[in-house]
Amino acid sequence: MNPDEATADALLAFAQQVLDACAPLEHMPTAHLALKAQQPGAWFVVYFFGSDEALLQAIKGGDAYVIQQTLLGNIARVPSVQTASVHFEGAYEPSGEPWARAIRDACAERDRRWSAEAGASLGGPCVQCGHDSNRHQMRGWKPSPSEPPRDGWMVCSDERCSCFATWSIGRGPGEDA
Repeated sequence: MNPDEATADALLAFAQQVLDACAPLEHMPTAHLALKAQQPGAWFVVYFFGSDEALLQAIKGGDAYVIQQTLLGNIARVPSVQTASVHFEGAYEPSGEPWARAIRDACAERDRRWSAEAGASLGGPCVQCGHDSNRHQMRGWKPSPSEPPRDGWMVCSDERCSCFATWSIGRGPGEDA
């Protein structure tokens, strides 16, 4: 077995452990895939939710965010992976190598768009979906009733749009991470 195959196997096993840890969530993926990115040590983990409707519910309700944060927060458990990005899809319809290549290329394009958007103004069209960024909604959970959320996910206000991004507010000096 070559090193990339061993890494893919380890990453797939880890992606399943993440799902096992997230089992209490309401909207769970039905399949997952690990794909090597072009950059050395970089991988894509793709979770499939079975349908576009299930994907929308997972994204808008926060379940996708929990899965993403759980995986990324523990990715060091797969030592041969230097970086990973998590992607979400609706249906899982494998049809050989061209299908896997198309999924990998779509993940690479999403990552490229996310990188282009990083640090940019939230005004204008969303780089992912093209809808008005000003109408996107920031969602998150409050650490306590008196505190605002410090991180979370962003979704499009279009109820049929499944674009997804994360956000966080930096903490000041002396504040716990």
